[in-house]
Parts: sequence; structure tokens; C-alpha cells
Amino acid sequence: MDINNMDINNMDIKEYIELANQTVSKFDITDWVIFKACLVLTGILLGSTFKKSCRKLWPLLFVACICSSTWTLIRLFIAPSDR
Repeated sequence: MDINNMDINNMDIKEYIELANQTVSKFDITDWVIFKACLVLTGILLGSTFKKSCRKLWPLLFVACICSSTWTLIRLFIAPSDR
């Protein structure tokens, strides 16, 4: 299956998984760092919602989580690299 010739609107779940596997194999260190940051930030967000002292950082963490998630999804499905 060729990544460049895929119609992402007409895919089933197995094709999405295959596309993600092919794309992840081409990730460089920057992509992995941003992906790991996304996972860590998600955990911090979940943990900080229950603590009053962390509420001040919540908007900053939320924006960072959204940015890293968006970067990862773009690199996975919208603009896979040709490296």
C-alpha cells in the first residue's frame, strides 16, 4: 500500500493502522520527542485536574498538549514525510 496514493476518506480501520505503521517507521527523533511529550502532557493534564494547586498551569498544559497532539496527527495521517 502506497502512502502517497491513499484516499484517507474511504479507509477502514485496518487501512488506518497500516498507514500509521508505515508512517511511524519513518519518524525521526523530533517526531518521537513530540509524541512522547504528548503522552506525558496528557497524563499531567489528567493528574492536575484533581489538584487545586495545579489549576493555574492547566491552560498552559492544555495548549501544549493540543499542539503536540496536532503535530503528531498531522505527521501520521496528513503529511507523512518522504524521508
